[in-house]
This record gives sequence, structure tokens and C-alpha cells, in this order.
Amino acid sequence: MSFKKSAKSKIDRVRQILLSDWDPIVVGGNPKLQDEYDSFIGRILSFLSTKTQPDLVDLVSLLKGFEKELGVNSEKATLEKVAKKLKNLFAMGAPET
Repeated sequence: MSFKKSAKSKIDRVRQILLSDWDPIVVGGNPKLQDEYDSFIGRILSFLSTKTQPDLVDLVSLLKGFEKELGVNSEKATLEKVAKKLKNLFAMGAPET
């Protein structure tokens, strides 16, 4: 897989996780709003690329920061689930969807 395809795959996978597992403002079901969380994807990728072993607490804090920007709060269990998925995504490489 080329670098460009690999990067796009990671972006697409992070977008999918944010829309299906996190989605604090409930936009995932609306095709016109599929890019609603895209401004967070670059920050997630940057965070994960600078860590050899991303800490779940740090990932949860990152997600809480995004939620603060959005003016919402998710349950801790939801944030931990999303953080684990993001960590696993980069531990194994971007899985094919």
C-alpha cells in the first residue's frame, strides 16, 4: 500500500471511529455531516504519531478537550472505548475496513 493510500486509510478509519463510537453531537447518521469531526483527525494523528505507546489517559484527555470545544460531555466509558480503539488502530497499523 502506498504512503498516500495508507495515510488516507488512517484518516478514514479515525473518522469512522469518531462518527460511530464517539459522536457526541450525534451527526454520524447524517451523510451531509460526515466531516463534522475532521478538524480533530489531524490532532489525533499528530498525537498518536509522536507516541510510541499512547497512554489511554492522555487519549481520553485529548477527547475531553475536543468535547470542551464542542460544549458537550460524554461518559467516561465512551471516552475510554474510543481511546482504546484509536490506540489499537495505531498499534496494529490502519486496518482495512
